[in-house]
Amino acid sequence: MSDTYVKNVPKERIRCFDMFKGVAIIMIVFVHLFVLVPKGGNSGTRVSVPLQFLYLGLMTFFVTSGYFYKPERGFVSNFKKRVLQLVVAIVGCGLLTPLVVWGYMAIVGVDAGFDDYITCVKSCIGYPFFQSLDLTYEDKSVSILAVLNGTYFLKVMVWAFLIFYAIADYVLKDMRRTAVAIVVLVGLTALFLEWPRLYFPWMAHMAPISAALMLAGAAMAKYNVAELIERNWRSKRFVLYLLVSVVATVVLLSVFPPGNDFNVSKLGSYGGWSAFPYFLESVFASFILLTFFAFLSKIAPLYKVVGFVGKHTLAILLFHTAVARMIIVLFEDLPKEAFFPVLPVSTDVAVGIVTLVIILVLAELYPKLISKLRSVLTKV
Repeated sequence: MSDTYVKNVPKERIRCFDMFKGVAIIMIVFVHLFVLVPKGGNSGTRVSVPLQFLYLGLMTFFVTSGYFYKPERGFVSNFKKRVLQLVVAIVGCGLLTPLVVWGYMAIVGVDAGFDDYITCVKSCIGYPFFQSLDLTYEDKSVSILAVLNGTYFLKVMVWAFLIFYAIADYVLKDMRRTAVAIVVLVGLTALFLEWPRLYFPWMAHMAPISAALMLAGAAMAKYNVAELIERNWRSKRFVLYLLVSVVATVVLLSVFPPGNDFNVSKLGSYGGWSAFPYFLESVFASFILLTFFAFLSKIAPLYKVVGFVGKHTLAILLFHTAVARMIIVLFEDLPKEAFFPVLPVSTDVAVGIVTLVIILVLAELYPKLISKLRSVLTKV
């Protein structure tokens, strides 16, 4: 049956998405502080099944992007609104933030050279290009100016948006087309990971499965799934759906353990073909998480705080590594083989909180400062 794709327009904010974004970005900050340390420190004990599931839950960002797709904008407008802004944010952060950190490090007495900056530039543009995914590097040192951590996700999203926007209007008109498109896209990632197994610029080889998750999100929006979760999460029907999703996820995780190394294109122990169970696990995980966050969003004080953090997800993802390292260097030497040193848990928590506060304050002040600057320039 063919029908017309009509985008759902929610009458009020969908709180479960706000909660998801806020909780996810907070956890990213703290997980990075605990995990991205020299081997033999916290990193050896932190990779667990719950962490693996939470990492899988990050794919919900792709589902969310598809859910809020606005077909009425058209390809060009969507491109400018999402793709172009992401590219500018990634490149701008990758080129300018290391310069700020360079100056800061000089003030606190830490030496950094031009080679460190070039390393950051290479990371920003996605170097190396077309190298084997199996290639390992003897030099695993981290530049003193290293500031980009987690932006691989945004780079994949750029390519995924291009694919998604190019086909969404056509395939979403009919759920059969949507299903076929999803299978084809997931299959493309599986093939890329089997052959030629090359690292494409900005991880373009991971874009098809990411675009498939966006299509899944857009299909969910067509049937108002998130809104129904928010209104009916306590009903017997949704409790049943949740139980089925939990059981299905547990079975899939047991039979097809997902990789927690999306950044190095490892989706599981079955090579590229792990892309298919990985997609299903991600969709089930998204439903479970959104249902859980729909419940948490009913706690007004919690929603107010976490929802506020979620508003600035992009800024936190882009700058948390730089800010945290600038804080830590004041009282601890930065390791050469990892982003962060091994610190007491209480210290890591304190650094994480201060990092979030600094970025949130700056993110709130930035548009006001820009507005005042424009006003002054207009008068001049």
